[in-house]
Amino acid sequence: MELDAFYKYEYDKLSSVTGSHTPSMGGYYFSTANVNKADYKGFDVTFTHQNRIGSFSYGAKLIWSYAYGRWLKYAGDSENTPEYRRLTGKQIGSKMGFIAQGLFQSEEEIANSATMPDRPAYPGYIKYMDRNGDGIITVNQDQGYVGKSSRPTHTGSFNLFGNWKGFDFDILASWGLGSDVALTGVYTATGSSGIQSATAFTRPFYQNGNAPVYLVANSWTPENTNAEFPCLEINPRSLNNGLASTFWYRNGNYLRIKTAQIGYNFPKKWLSPLGVEALRLYVEGYNLLTFSAVSKYNIDPESPAVNNGYYPQQRTYTLGAKITF
Repeated sequence: MELDAFYKYEYDKLSSVTGSHTPSMGGYYFSTANVNKADYKGFDVTFTHQNRIGSFSYGAKLIWSYAYGRWLKYAGDSENTPEYRRLTGKQIGSKMGFIAQGLFQSEEEIANSATMPDRPAYPGYIKYMDRNGDGIITVNQDQGYVGKSSRPTHTGSFNLFGNWKGFDFDILASWGLGSDVALTGVYTATGSSGIQSATAFTRPFYQNGNAPVYLVANSWTPENTNAEFPCLEINPRSLNNGLASTFWYRNGNYLRIKTAQIGYNFPKKWLSPLGVEALRLYVEGYNLLTFSAVSKYNIDPESPAVNNGYYPQQRTYTLGAKITF
């Protein structure tokens, strides 16, 4: 067993400080300064085991890593910023969004709820929490940091291997815990950074793309009020549903069987008459299985960026032979 623990403190990190000044100052102040503070803590632990039982030998190796970073001081937090909109004290990489309260079921419910003045709601649309209690929903007042980072805090792998009378096997699995994946939300690509909108995972035929089956199969209708997704719209009547919110956050935990290989080494007494020193045949599979809540959306939990779509993971199989003369 091996164990390493760490703690890292960073200070005087360069940051924009415009959010730290009130508008009454007239905008005449420096825009960047070395004021941010953050710390990181975690550990790495490795367990190894090897043994032999008769002619069967085997081994296992478990690697477990934990890393958590938080903002001790974030200059963008002004004094009048509500706690739920402050990054200070929160995880680095935290996601900002509304707290969703399900879907509107009727016009009566909409009339008696806080909505967005510029993005009207309809039955089957997402209902957001009015966090500051002013009777209307706005991005600047009601969104807050409500989602975890897309990077898992716990990561690791498990390797199991062994051999018996010429046969050998090797299996490698990896896993991650403690992350959130947003199906829609804030774009980060150059030219669209900061824009909140739908994606190909939340709106059918978005940007002339395909329509995911899960959207069509479980969208809201008057007969299916307990749906997972809002009402189905190709040309939406309002942009209410495309905003970042807990409605679109999914648990990013995963377990993946990365590789599995089984092989056979032929006995030398069989090969010597043929002038062959060694011969090994093997079959290997890569990316065989993934267990994750986001797999049904065709999202890779190890690379969960959904801004511009996602190229599906490929499962590959290899049949090989290694000959030594």
